[in-house]
Amino acid sequence: MNLTETEIVELRQQANGRSVRADLARRARLILLLAEGLTWSAIRAKLDCNDSYIALWSKRFAADRLVGLFSRHAGRQRYKVTDRLEARVLARTTKPSWLNQVELWFAKIEREVIARGVFTPVPDLKRKPMRYIRKYDEQPKSVQWKYFDPTRRITPDSIITVH
Repeated sequence: MNLTETEIVELRQQANGRSVRADLARRARLILLLAEGLTWSAIRAKLDCNDSYIALWSKRFAADRLVGLFSRHAGRQRYKVTDRLEARVLARTTKPSWLNQVELWFAKIEREVIARGVFTPVPDLKRKPMRYIRKYDEQPKSVQWKYFDPTRRITPDSIITVH
């Protein structure tokens, strides 16, 4: 494989650069080793790769030169934002989930037990929250979700979207 001087300089920068992605640096090393005339078996041993890897990237480099070393992703088309999709997203983001309840519960434990305590041994850190939980379980109170001010509720009309 024949390389121009500028290609050699660029490939060496990519192969040795600290801020270059590892996959791109590996491909650059592959092309440099091919240009030095190493056999595929020697390259396989040096780069810990297989024949299909060498074939793919050497073929892409031969066809597109340096540009061929970059990954190609098929991608996909953007979702079309419909009223139905927007309503589903809105319903999911405004509806409280059980996870919110869990977050509130752990925040309460942190506020009332962990933040106020001094814990020297680890077993003490385990014991104190469990004591609080057992005491709380004697008279549990559920968390109520309330909207005090209806003007602050999120509605489909209150969201501004850019399409």
